[in-house]
Amino acid sequence: MAVAIWRILSRDAPEKRGGLVLFFAQLAFNAAWSWMFFGMHSPLLGLCNILPQWFLIVATLVVFWRIDRLAGLCLLPLAFWVAFATVLNFEVWRLN
Repeated sequence: MAVAIWRILSRDAPEKRGGLVLFFAQLAFNAAWSWMFFGMHSPLLGLCNILPQWFLIVATLVVFWRIDRLAGLCLLPLAFWVAFATVLNFEVWRLN
């Protein structure tokens, strides 16, 4: 994530502002998820957070890819991890 944002910050592109907004929005959702899931002890609240978070990550990845392909690729592990975490979060909610 750090390499991706660093590469985008060093570029001049029309989509840069939108990409930065998406990046920091998904980062805020990411930070809030731990508090919702663990702090509030609420798998449902975590699920309500992680679904839009994943869509924000994918949107960020697409915009970053258009600006700098390596920056977009750097977000692929995050997208895969959050997709997996979404399944885990759903199953914890479903089984409880």
